[in-house]
Amino acid sequence: MDILKKSLFLLAMGAFFFAGCGANLRYKAEKPKNEVVGGEDNLRPNEDERYVLNYKVSNLDGGTIDLADDDKKFSILLFSTDTCETCVEETQAILQALQDRESPPANINLLTILVAVYPEDAIWWRDIHKIPWAIGLDEQAKLFKLLCAENTVPCIVVNDPAKGIVLRHHGIYSVDKLKEITGKW
Repeated sequence: MDILKKSLFLLAMGAFFFAGCGANLRYKAEKPKNEVVGGEDNLRPNEDERYVLNYKVSNLDGGTIDLADDDKKFSILLFSTDTCETCVEETQAILQALQDRESPPANINLLTILVAVYPEDAIWWRDIHKIPWAIGLDEQAKLFKLLCAENTVPCIVVNDPAKGIVLRHHGIYSVDKLKEITGKW
């Protein structure tokens, strides 16, 4: 009987641990404390028929981050969950590329957006991984569902200030390829 209990426990723990990576996300049933401000009409084509971001997401201080704030910078959005190990690998690769800097390059808005994560869990995630850039919250996954159609993490979106959204990618995307899109870091 003990072996059966231990086996079931280990199976449940394994399922919980790997549920966040490349799997469909769970959504909270309760009303969020913060939510994405805007709607589908806030992802609109510009003159070139490229889509541009016009969204605000909650930050960890209870305020908002306006994704359309600086139209002269590339925006790199890293969609993640607090249980996704693949997302951590991608984050660590970017941290390694920025190791000699205290923040991302001046021409880049780098933002990790934690999907379906409570603010207190997001603070823990930021602190344990020593993330120096902004963390946004998408507790009800509205922006995530709009930009990451496959509904899996990690998902990376790059918005070019001149061209609009130039990349939507599921899975790890190399830092070197990001540099090709955004320029020298």
